[in-house]
Amino acid sequence: MSQISVCTIMKNEEKNLPKYLDALQCYDVEIVIVDTGSSDRSIEIAEERGIKVFRYEWKNDFSDARNYAVKLAKNDHIISLDCDEFIKRLDIEALVWIMKENPDSLGLIRFTNYMVADSEKGAYYDWIARIFDRRIFHYEGKIHEQLKPLIAEKGTKIGYHAPVEVIHTGYIADGEISETKFKRNIKMLKEELQNNPDNKYIHFQLAQELYNHENYEEAVTQFKEVLDSVTLTPGIEFHRLSVMGYADCLLHMGKHREALEVKKYVEAFGYTPDLHFLMGVAYYLNYDFMNAMQEFVTATNMDNPAKEGTNTYLPLYYIGLINEQFKNYSEAVRFYRMCGDYEPAEERLKKIMTGGENAD
Repeated sequence: MSQISVCTIMKNEEKNLPKYLDALQCYDVEIVIVDTGSSDRSIEIAEERGIKVFRYEWKNDFSDARNYAVKLAKNDHIISLDCDEFIKRLDIEALVWIMKENPDSLGLIRFTNYMVADSEKGAYYDWIARIFDRRIFHYEGKIHEQLKPLIAEKGTKIGYHAPVEVIHTGYIADGEISETKFKRNIKMLKEELQNNPDNKYIHFQLAQELYNHENYEEAVTQFKEVLDSVTLTPGIEFHRLSVMGYADCLLHMGKHREALEVKKYVEAFGYTPDLHFLMGVAYYLNYDFMNAMQEFVTATNMDNPAKEGTNTYLPLYYIGLINEQFKNYSEAVRFYRMCGDYEPAEERLKKIMTGGENAD
């Protein structure tokens, strides 16, 4: 008998739903699906798999919909997923044990988020709180909802890393779908800010939406709102991501000198290679090759990147570029070859070899 319920809200997910269910139905879990207004074959596909689909009248509130799905579950131990989040690994026995040992804590799932279809390139990794005991937690926030204690005074203990891995493909979408979701999310987030202007997490979520849509000019303003208004704390993920997003926006905008300001955050948030890599890029674009080299080497000696490549082929590529700057072509070739099939490195290799440089 299942001890865990997986709760999902969906709308028009006929493309993702078969793969989602294929991954999930391998495990002994209860599957709860709430439909928020599909007009495609989503409901039919689920019911063909023997899954009852509950209808929900959309109220422009993601938390309300998720809490409704959680309420319908037979079990108190909940995993919350979307249809574009596919289970890669799930150790039921270990998860049940750790949930019972840590009832007041949230379980963090390791997500691999793909940004480019059918490719590891562009993937980034994070741990997201999606596992909880419904007697203690519920969702709050109309958009980019968060799990909060039912009794606010109790607070939330530090989350544990659950024995669960998920592949997320939601950032891979056709232009029309992406644009529709972007406009909807921006509208909802701005409405949330009107009601909660001091909530810096909403500023962060708005910045993320703008950043993912390559609107760097507006995104950088929202990221800076977070950086200037909170006591930045290592271990709080949206603080770290705000630092990273702020630096990346400035680099995309060509404000290379301003990007160097982020070095004041390296001591606190340099516990993954990602910030060291970004600082290396900032130094490189400011022609400070010695500091750039130091940051890139640091990145290559670290584990657990949040973005795929920030401790491997990306800094190695820039180390190759620096060696080219000093006409050390043999070393440049060595580092480019270490980048594997990273296309920019392959192009530099070809240019060196065809240019007649001494690249043995």
